[in-house]
Amino acid sequence: MEKSAPNRHLRTWSHRNSGFTLVEMITAFFVLSVATSVFIGLYSASLSLSKSSASNTLAGQLAQEYLTELETNPKQFVWPNFDDAEIGTLLPVKPANNENPIHTVALPSTMPSNEAAYEKIRNQYKQFTWDANVRLADENASHVELVVSIRWEHKGHAQVVYLTSALPRSIGEGTGS
Repeated sequence: MEKSAPNRHLRTWSHRNSGFTLVEMITAFFVLSVATSVFIGLYSASLSLSKSSASNTLAGQLAQEYLTELETNPKQFVWPNFDDAEIGTLLPVKPANNENPIHTVALPSTMPSNEAAYEKIRNQYKQFTWDANVRLADENASHVELVVSIRWEHKGHAQVVYLTSALPRSIGEGTGS
């Protein structure tokens, strides 16, 4: 009979420790809640950075496209008269068919046929505007500085990418205003 007493005590002790207490459950729930909140916050920040990075990349590509267009087709733009220009002042370069110095970005020549994909790209390009300016470093300079600016907003904050190049002063001669 004496041997059954320790077994009964052992059985009672193991029965008491077979589950979780309310405090343990609340603690575990709290830890999981905090971990989930942190994960969701990091995921949200990651998506925002991804969109910002995509916009910066596209803005750089657009600036390069417009800079190339200005260099290869200068007659399609109205260039300022460099003889009357104040040294160091940025002067606008405008498309010949538009008086507004701020321009919307044109959609790519090839667009997807899927309506959802088309709208996504259209909305992405719609947020950008561009302008171009030239500056004469000194009155005898053989080159001008061309600055192409791509502008957009991200989360209510103005963003801009500048791309600068030096072009022969003669590039805009005969097309000035």
